[in-house]
Amino acid sequence: MSSTRITTATCCPQCARRWQSFAARASATGIAGTTGISHTRWATHGAPTTINAHPHVSNNEIAVVHNGIIENFEPLRARLQQQGYQFVTQTDTEVIAHLIHAHYDGDLLPAV
Repeated sequence: MSSTRITTATCCPQCARRWQSFAARASATGIAGTTGISHTRWATHGAPTTINAHPHVSNNEIAVVHNGIIENFEPLRARLQQQGYQFVTQTDTEVIAHLIHAHYDGDLLPAV
């Protein structure tokens, strides 16, 4: 993995509806970079809380935003936990970040 560091600036779901609110909060964190992702989504798994808000990150290396439902996320989550992955959210999307990380060997496309 490169030395690129992933930094997230999330805003509470209730105030993330306005770009200006998010931009002000992100600016206050001192984040510097050239690439970013922003995503809005209705919660389908887990409560609509800041910790469950996208993006979800695995080992500070793989960040994911996702629209949709992962029907088999519970057995995937259990398998990843057996492999040592720690989950910090209640969402199905966090499984994607950990799965990609588990298969990543320097080339993102085959991992996905």
